[in-house]
Amino acid sequence: MEIVYSDTNLARYIETATIASPDRPILVDQFLEDALEVDVDAIYDGEEILFGGILEHIEEAGVHSGDSACVMPPHTLSDELVRTLVDYTKRIASALGVRGLIHVQYAVREGTAFVLEANPRASRTVPFCSKVLGVPLAKVATWVMLGRSLRWLRDDGLLPETPHIQDIPYTAVKEAVLPWGRFPGVDTILGPEMRFDRRGDGDRRRLRKRLRQSAGRGGYEASCERIDLHSLRDADKEGIVEAAKQLKTLGFDSTRPTERRRT
Repeated sequence: MEIVYSDTNLARYIETATIASPDRPILVDQFLEDALEVDVDAIYDGEEILFGGILEHIEEAGVHSGDSACVMPPHTLSDELVRTLVDYTKRIASALGVRGLIHVQYAVREGTAFVLEANPRASRTVPFCSKVLGVPLAKVATWVMLGRSLRWLRDDGLLPETPHIQDIPYTAVKEAVLPWGRFPGVDTILGPEMRFDRRGDGDRRRLRKRLRQSAGRGGYEASCERIDLHSLRDADKEGIVEAAKQLKTLGFDSTRPTERRRT
């Protein structure tokens, strides 16, 4: 997959893609820029829906969900938007006739939720959500696929009373582990193609500490030297101004590398 911004780049991609897969059609979608991506994992039994997680991505939409860090519960989504995602997911599961797990990916821009894709199956985030909730979601989904209802599982003691996804008393983060160290010289820019090979996760009450912990488990060291470097295309420069101001307020040095070498 590739995000293209011109006819020239589109023609180049089509030429490359047809060489790689000459008998396959090429799917072209309009790309939604400046959007936040959200993953939803749920179990539907035909009447009741159990939400295993609503995970807010750290990276914006366009970075593959496997490469993006995710936060649970979501920390910037409004209660109204969460209710919308819950409603959309249940309606999609009902329309598809799902019995068991469903994974829906959304893009949120300016308060509006767009459905990217819906998969009536388990996702790679199910084990993570199970740890956070303390509920064996795959096991519960298997019982539902065999014909049991969520109410029956709850009455029989096989499914505990699960907390609402917004009421989890701590923050959990899933961080992708990217194999750059084993492939020197490879392009490290993230995009729509997945590159991670494993993940690190854990929990903390405060999001900042949790992000630092997950980065450590993901193989990244947090440096104490406060230097920030921004490398952006022209179209993104306006959007970095506020973040750069915040880093400056926090004591980060944004001098140019050439100036630092001279001093």
